[in-house]
Amino acid sequence: MVKNLVVVAILGWVAWYAYSQLQPVPSVADNTVEGASFNCRKALAMLADDYNCRNSSTCTMTSGEMGDLRQRETDIEKNCN
Repeated sequence: MVKNLVVVAILGWVAWYAYSQLQPVPSVADNTVEGASFNCRKALAMLADDYNCRNSSTCTMTSGEMGDLRQRETDIEKNCN
């Protein structure tokens, strides 16, 4: 009986913790918040690293990484001045 109560208590705590950690799904109206939280410096630094890799003969980029590079360029253009 006590073991069952402990198990129920642990499961309840895990459920509460998981629920409290969930992030709300952003809506279309939250796009302005996304622009405010976009880190331009970090994105530009990552873009510079990507360009260095792309232009280097020792570094190869996969098609997925090239897609990420194009997306980062788009995000920078959209969110940074």
